[in-house]
Amino acid sequence: MRRTDSLGRLRELLAPFTVALLTTAGEDDRLVSRPMLPQIDEFDGSFRFLAHERSRVIAQVRRCAEVNVAFAGPSTWVSLAGTALVREDPDAVRRWWHLDLAPWFPQGAQTPGLRVIEVRADEARFWRAPGIVESLRGLLTRPGTGPAVRPRTRGLPL
Repeated sequence: MRRTDSLGRLRELLAPFTVALLTTAGEDDRLVSRPMLPQIDEFDGSFRFLAHERSRVIAQVRRCAEVNVAFAGPSTWVSLAGTALVREDPDAVRRWWHLDLAPWFPQGAQTPGLRVIEVRADEARFWRAPGIVESLRGLLTRPGTGPAVRPRTRGLPL
């Protein structure tokens, strides 16, 4: 599978999600996850998140750039591992700003100290539950007589 095919498949898997879990290494090297609002519709292999310069997440990314971005729903799970960097670029802040961030940053893209965390994914894994037809077939088939209906974790090359 080519990278462009993988990115297209990931865009399709990520389309229903509005919140991601960004996982970083804390000061004590324990993993820390927090909900973040990514810009999924423009996914090009990287995610961008906005955070304040004085936030823990910024300090953690600067200390250890290896992160994970995960999405989970009733029938889909996607996990992307990658490298993060903090951008102190007002143009990037303006580009990636969206109204859903207003409760945290009421001054908008002009909020002093607002930074972009850019996560470049280098590994992707996903799991998707069987659709309703496959699930019903599994329920209606006597155990051991039909094909097993089990979700599989799959990888995508990035």
